[in-house]
Amino acid sequence: IWIQHRKKNFNNDSLEASLILIRQNLAKSMQLQKASEPRDPSRGTLPTEPTSQRACSPNSKVASRRYPPSDDINNNNNNNNNNNNNSNNNSNSSSSTTPSSHSNGSNRTKSEESINLARNKQSEKPAKSTKLASTGQLSPLRFTRASMRSDNSSEISLLAASSPSTGRRQNSKWPTPRAARPVNEASCKSCLGTAHQTERFHSHSRPRSPEQAKHPKGSRSSVSIIPVRSSLAKAECRRKTWAKSDGIGSPTPVDSFGARAAPQERQKKCPDTASAVEAARPGCPQLKAISDDSSKTNTSKKRPRSVTCYICGREFGSASFPIHEPKCLEALLIPCSKCKRTFLPDRLGIHERNCRNSKVNFTVDEIRLMMDKKENIRNMSVIAHVDHGKSTLTDSLVSKAGIIAGSKAGETRFTDTRKDEQERCITIKSTAISMYFELDQKDLIFITSPDQRRKDEKGFLINLIDSPGHVDFSSEVTAALRVTDGALVVVDCVSGVCVQTETVLRQAIAERIKPVLFMNKMDRALLELQLDSEDLYQTFQRIVENVNVIIATYSDDDGPMGEVRVDPSKGSVGFGSGLHGWAFTLKQFSEMYAEKFGIDVVKLMNRLWGESFFNPKTKKWSKQKEADNKRSFCMYVLDPIYKVFDCIMNYKKEECEGLLKKLGIVLKPEDKDKDGKALLKVVMRTWLPAGEALLQMIAIHLPSPVTAQKYRMEMLYEGPHDDEAAVAIKNCDPNGPLMMYISKMVPTSDKGRFYAFGRVFSGKVSTGMKARIMGPNYQPGKKEDLYEKAIQRTILMMGRYVEAIEDVPSGNICGLVGVDQFLVKTGTITTFKEAHNMKVMKFSVSPVVRVAVEPKNPADLPKLVEGLKRLAKSDPMVQCIIEESGEHIIAGAGELHLEICLKDLEDDHACIPIKKSDPVVSYRETVSEESDQMCLSKSPNKHNRLFMKAQPMPDGLAEDIDKGDVNPRDDFKVRARYLSEKYDYDVTEARKIWCFGPDGTGPNILVDCTKGVQYLNEIKDSVVAGFQWAAKEGVLSEENLRGVRFNIYDVTLHADAIHRGGGQIIPTTRRCLYACLLTASPRLMEPVYLCEIQCPEVAVGGIYGVLNRRRGHVFEEQQVAGTPMFVVRAYLPVNESFGFTADLRSNTGGQAFPQCVFDHWQILPGDPTEPGTRPYQVVQDTRKRKGLKDGLPDLASYLDKL
Repeated sequence: IWIQHRKKNFNNDSLEASLILIRQNLAKSMQLQKASEPRDPSRGTLPTEPTSQRACSPNSKVASRRYPPSDDINNNNNNNNNNNNNSNNNSNSSSSTTPSSHSNGSNRTKSEESINLARNKQSEKPAKSTKLASTGQLSPLRFTRASMRSDNSSEISLLAASSPSTGRRQNSKWPTPRAARPVNEASCKSCLGTAHQTERFHSHSRPRSPEQAKHPKGSRSSVSIIPVRSSLAKAECRRKTWAKSDGIGSPTPVDSFGARAAPQERQKKCPDTASAVEAARPGCPQLKAISDDSSKTNTSKKRPRSVTCYICGREFGSASFPIHEPKCLEALLIPCSKCKRTFLPDRLGIHERNCRNSKVNFTVDEIRLMMDKKENIRNMSVIAHVDHGKSTLTDSLVSKAGIIAGSKAGETRFTDTRKDEQERCITIKSTAISMYFELDQKDLIFITSPDQRRKDEKGFLINLIDSPGHVDFSSEVTAALRVTDGALVVVDCVSGVCVQTETVLRQAIAERIKPVLFMNKMDRALLELQLDSEDLYQTFQRIVENVNVIIATYSDDDGPMGEVRVDPSKGSVGFGSGLHGWAFTLKQFSEMYAEKFGIDVVKLMNRLWGESFFNPKTKKWSKQKEADNKRSFCMYVLDPIYKVFDCIMNYKKEECEGLLKKLGIVLKPEDKDKDGKALLKVVMRTWLPAGEALLQMIAIHLPSPVTAQKYRMEMLYEGPHDDEAAVAIKNCDPNGPLMMYISKMVPTSDKGRFYAFGRVFSGKVSTGMKARIMGPNYQPGKKEDLYEKAIQRTILMMGRYVEAIEDVPSGNICGLVGVDQFLVKTGTITTFKEAHNMKVMKFSVSPVVRVAVEPKNPADLPKLVEGLKRLAKSDPMVQCIIEESGEHIIAGAGELHLEICLKDLEDDHACIPIKKSDPVVSYRETVSEESDQMCLSKSPNKHNRLFMKAQPMPDGLAEDIDKGDVNPRDDFKVRARYLSEKYDYDVTEARKIWCFGPDGTGPNILVDCTKGVQYLNEIKDSVVAGFQWAAKEGVLSEENLRGVRFNIYDVTLHADAIHRGGGQIIPTTRRCLYACLLTASPRLMEPVYLCEIQCPEVAVGGIYGVLNRRRGHVFEEQQVAGTPMFVVRAYLPVNESFGFTADLRSNTGGQAFPQCVFDHWQILPGDPTEPGTRPYQVVQDTRKRKGLKDGLPDLASYLDKL
């Protein structure tokens, strides 16, 4: 009632002005009173006797003020009106003798007249006033704002003391004393604190009691600050502060408005109210102004010369406070009412106004405690095709954690942290967030493995990463999957399994990530497509089958992960609508019916999916469809949902109310007036909350780090699987050596700095720890790409913001500060000197689209170069290259990826205007047959000769190298056996593969086919360096090579080592390799997209026309069952894809929706050495762009003769 009254009758501006007016008039009133009464020269306070009597009197109301309810406010107002009427005769004289505190020339208000009248009465009769104060009848210097109004600001009442027996007014014309209300964001001019921030009202200029005057260091100020206890004061704060007062062991009860109650009890316990009040101050304010004169304290704007610590009593200069004593600081800290973090009083209000955690269910300390319980941790990512609803669904979990309101879940998209993500409604960067949940006991029994749950612990820490769905950002998905153990695969039940669903699922299986499936957008199936229950079941069944086919293709149930397939009857498949915030698994419906009919939950779950039918007449189950029976999933799961949809969407109000009653759904008063979709959302969200279903799926079916790292270690660690680091990773050992993988860099608010985001696989990473930072090119025993530095800070990633944390044990995800300057994109951090690197990530797409950039103002070139370095750090895949011509190239996965990169470069990294070229495509150089002659090259000193040939690799080997099936770090015997069995390579030659290139991992190989050559191993490093150079920059247009095998047949070397050094061998190797390429029918390869286009049947003709114009061809066309949509699959060269989407939509009336993903490289038809062919033109254009000389290189310049 009081809050409503306040909202109705108070205006913040008039309230603020009135408070300033009261404060200034009080100061002047004090001056007049002091002038008429003798001062105690030693204390600087009012006469001791009456003050102490008043402060310690049992009638004192200092400790038992209450906020008035609205009835009391009205009574007070009436009394004040009478008072003002009675004093009208004196108002003119009093106002003329006393100057107004406001000097702005405005008319004085009635409130001024009322205050001045009271002040003059006190100054004319000080003896009577003091007498009244000493007897407890009148306390002339305490005011309340209970009756101040914006429409009648004259009604300001003075506080009167109550009768000791009844606690009510005794024949006094003054109203009952009440507590002062907290000022709303008003600065306290006397103590420099802020009333709103500290949640206390500062009642200044009161006479000090003898107990107050005994404050440590003998404070001489006559200013006394009496805080009113707030309902937000925390229990711990109360315990500390009340323990200081004599004879008081526990805080006084608090009434509904937060004021202290039970004055009689308090008076019995506390013989000295003033000292109790002094002791009851929970750190607000933290400073005591020391001043000789109260009027100076009230009016001066200068900071006090010295301050006294309230906790320890020592006196300090204001500049050094409060750094003097950490213990004192701890005692002053007050917890935020929203997020539970602690702050000094002067910072608390600022934090609370900006605090995002309105109802957060956990604190950082709770998360840190859970980090040690690694069995109860779930690291998981959300993966799906673009626009299938990942971020929207994630909101349900975020709202369950209390970070956002439940009503806003589905609309906020909390994990879309960038402005362009919110505008475009797509996720661009993967975002991590840590949340704490507790699972019910009935759900915990489904977690049987001891590695999956700690005994007697029902809390779970879920580290969730929301990843992008667009193919151009699939490198972000790879980075997210590397640091997680499980994946929530989201599929739109209307669109079904799409091309990117298959791509991300394949990546997840390759990283040994266990999936669970969620079928989203059920609301569309029911409201838009209006499928009946059997058709909807068939749709679900088809999606589950498609997902399991993909899983079975890339893994098997006998593998290290165990059973990976998803199965609704086991609860690893969820259904629902992320936008509407509702979801369920069969487990939830089984529990409903099991409770009602007394059936076992697990048995019922098996009956609710698949070919299981129930006959309601005979009450018997059957595995065959008959006339009288119905599929159990439709009858027991879908029918109740269909009924709710039907009642609400067809406005059947009475039927709806009955149904809600049966389901036990109680609507809030504000939701009862809703109808249609708005009511449907509320009802379904209340009945089947999505957060609950998702939490159960994640906790029960996804692995903990303890379980996952046992089978993931061999996929993650390059070194021997029995060394100390490998064993610690396998056991997820927090006491082992630190092994942490950094998967990406996250930009900070500080320009040019990044958080290194990654996963601790073993050991513990902590602030200030010294560690070895190893880049991807580090090799054990060498110092290249290795730094030993201290970690500045460890942080917890919380979506849109970060939280500092002292240390992070194994099995957790975190960010590091201070590491970014030693890593480019990824790396390994360890404390183990013999540790090998963690394996580098394999991306499913390649940066095939390029654009050249330059600054509009040439003077900004250094800024552009620095900006490109930052851009290369911020994105896992983007490549920033400087050509020999000085041109700056940015390479990305597609048009959208490049667009985002260029925007980030211009706005965030370089912060300069830039010019960009049209996008161009990267090509690859290859050969189509073996060299037609043995190629010889002599070294510049003519003392060394190399004899080599080139030949194409077998089909599929280059792809195996890209996927990592054939790896330069594999054991050479195992690799030779694989190549021999699958590609008919000679085992002897396969064992003598010197290296892969370019960059040591590319799809080209150099094989030693020599026999009995002297000094060969001495030149191996030089030959390998020449090979890497040639593989990086091919002979035709300096593009990368692909699918070429080079054989070294013979080498003639000078006997003296000085004549066969790197300067002689490296350029010779490169010339010889170029000669081999030119004699082996060189060809160009272009990248090709796989396009999946969804459209209605009428638009299929337009799709064929557009694809034919762009050299694309359709290889598959099928109708999506149960819908009028067709899916057309086609191959489209990347070079022809620019503007494809716009062209397609203009030719199909906007009805076609394409999704292109990089699929493979194909040879461009034609010989690039013959003028007039398309490949020849491409080579010429590329050479011109790169600043190379016109025309093709001549074979004679590379091939030598004996």
